[in-house]
Amino acid sequence: MDIFALLGSGFLSEVLSSNITFGEYIRTHFTVIYLILPFIAIAFVLDLYYTVRDFRHYRAAIRLLVAITIFSLILAVIGKIQGSIGHPFFHSSLQFWVFTGLLIIFTYLSRLALSLFRFQVFIRNAIIIGDTPASRLLMRSIALELQAGHLLGFNTIGYVAEKSSAEAPSALDYLGRPLDIPDIRRKRDVTLMIYALDSRANHKVNELLVRERLHGVHLISAVGLYQAITGRVPHHLIDAGWLIEECLRSNRFAQAHLKTLLDKAVALFLGALSLPVLLVAAMLIRRESPGPAIFRQERIGQHGQPFTMYKLRTMREASPEVGLRNPENWHDGQEARITRIGQFLRRTHIDEIPQLWNVLKGDMSLVGPRPEMEMFIKASEGEIPFYRLRLDVKPGLTGWAQVAFRHTSDLAAYQEKFEYDLYYLSHRSLQLDLEIIARTVFTMLFKRSR
Repeated sequence: MDIFALLGSGFLSEVLSSNITFGEYIRTHFTVIYLILPFIAIAFVLDLYYTVRDFRHYRAAIRLLVAITIFSLILAVIGKIQGSIGHPFFHSSLQFWVFTGLLIIFTYLSRLALSLFRFQVFIRNAIIIGDTPASRLLMRSIALELQAGHLLGFNTIGYVAEKSSAEAPSALDYLGRPLDIPDIRRKRDVTLMIYALDSRANHKVNELLVRERLHGVHLISAVGLYQAITGRVPHHLIDAGWLIEECLRSNRFAQAHLKTLLDKAVALFLGALSLPVLLVAAMLIRRESPGPAIFRQERIGQHGQPFTMYKLRTMREASPEVGLRNPENWHDGQEARITRIGQFLRRTHIDEIPQLWNVLKGDMSLVGPRPEMEMFIKASEGEIPFYRLRLDVKPGLTGWAQVAFRHTSDLAAYQEKFEYDLYYLSHRSLQLDLEIIARTVFTMLFKRSR
């Protein structure tokens, strides 16, 4: 489908400027054949050939948009090189943009059609094994997804446990005991089993599930499926073993150094580009209210090391003791102190520009959990297990919690926000960082900021 999308987009964009047949286009623009491989490689890296992904979901659509953006940048460079030797790939910038637009449309529509066909024709019958907090949490999230009209690709026909539970959602049937699983699989045509047993599970049940796997049944953990559906990790259901396996892996040395290199390169480029905006904003801040244009505040960085974070000042200065003793009322009275220019700077996120200096210094990254003050960390770790785990990576200008969760103004919200931070810690990769950056741009353009 992607090959046809590339060839079709190139041909149709060429038709706009010349009367050419498809065969003539292939013969005279043979370079497009060589572009197929890099496009497929980019799509593969961004996991766009995972066939059970639902492309009705905006996360999948954003990943596709990121892939085409990267490919278009490569294509623009190739076009410049070919143009310099007298063989331009595109006759004009209009043709380039038409090609890119058609490629977005064709690749998205083909994946959307595949998603709809697969999820409506090849729906798996699934059962949940176990009556535990993890299974009940998953059941509730599945019910919410179905109420919102989202396709999951499977039909949960019921759950298996030693006995029926009054806490299980009424929409799910009790199918029997775990030892009855083979009979249930045959009678109900079950091809997906969601494992939600606790550590005290009978070893006979575990052996039985291994045998079911040999019959072609797909096994997935309830916590893993919950992560895939919600983009969160239920922190109250994880233990030290999960932390070691998922978050503290030692095989990310090369990725971490590549991320640091990209952080500094992008920060240097954006810093130079935004310097005139920064100077004008600083002048307006000084004119509207007394005090420095740059606001400095101590935050906690990677491995618990404090650092000074910089922002453009958006509030009138207040006593340094205001709100510092009780995290619960930290935000009380803050809104009244925001200046008019400060409101604009927050809405456009221009106030975050000085943090590019933190990225260049190595205190922060472009993507990661947002840096917090020590008082918030101390207050949160008393209520949230493993909260300091978010300090395992550098804090970021933007992060998964920032694009997937609302603004946090009290301690209660920090608990839910931490689940998004855990998801980032266990899934961090270049492709997730690119997705977060793309969603950040969308948020800046179309959503109001606080």
